[in-house]
Amino acid sequence: MKDLDARLEIAEINSMSLAEVQVIYNVDTKEEAIQGLLESIEPESDYEDDGMDYDALCAVQGLARYC
Repeated sequence: MKDLDARLEIAEINSMSLAEVQVIYNVDTKEEAIQGLLESIEPESDYEDDGMDYDALCAVQGLARYC
């Protein structure tokens, strides 16, 4: 649903005047407003794959992986 909302807001930005976009989004260009919007919906992940097989580790230790 976030993607649909973002597309609708991008369409709205494109239909506005540059002055309106500058006031509402506090940016210099429409592109800057759209880029900020796209960055805000991208999932942020701090996950780094360290190569560990955590399922196997838990199984060896007799632990349930997803408690």
